[in-house]
Amino acid sequence: MEKPPEQPWENRCAGCFLLPAFCICSQIPKIPNRHKVFIVRHVREHRKSTNTARLAARALEQCKLLTYGDRDYPLDFDSVPNRGYLLFPEALDHSGRPDPNGPPVHDLVQGPPPAFENLIVLDGTWAQARRMSHRLEPVAHMPRLSFTEVPPRARLRRPPMANTSATLEAIGHALWYLEGETIGSPLLQVFDRFVEAYYSQCNKPRKISPSRLS
Repeated sequence: MEKPPEQPWENRCAGCFLLPAFCICSQIPKIPNRHKVFIVRHVREHRKSTNTARLAARALEQCKLLTYGDRDYPLDFDSVPNRGYLLFPEALDHSGRPDPNGPPVHDLVQGPPPAFENLIVLDGTWAQARRMSHRLEPVAHMPRLSFTEVPPRARLRRPPMANTSATLEAIGHALWYLEGETIGSPLLQVFDRFVEAYYSQCNKPRKISPSRLS
């Protein structure tokens, strides 16, 4: 059974989950990315107003948003490609430590990887994403994609560690390396607009994070 569309609360916009006065949906372009993006979002992110996966799915022409951990609508693992690259900072063991025997990691700063097929992204807290990287059989042994050059910018969540990022931001950087500025830049602009609108909605000043992401 297919999961129904997510519904916002408190009369928020169904597209961006912001209050109507701060809605950015009209500013979200349709971006013709070539590489297929599959976002596997933890069920607990489903109703978080700070979640950016929904914005990536709205902006990208080639993007599928899946939900992991919903008891009523369990994820069909066959819907997750078993060939491609997992966008993840590094290979970790079950305890969260670097795994020297884990899947190889390709730094996008060095250029696109060979034989690229699909880009898989895990959406959730750092702990949730790490657990999903082991429990999702299609991606558990998939080679990783990473990038080490990340500029400071305003973000909504505190970075849990270096080289981690908001989902929309990470996809924007990855597609910039894979497909160029004309694809990556508009997605990063959507992220910046969302962050700006969220802080305005909360009437709080923006917080600039250093070269590590949340």
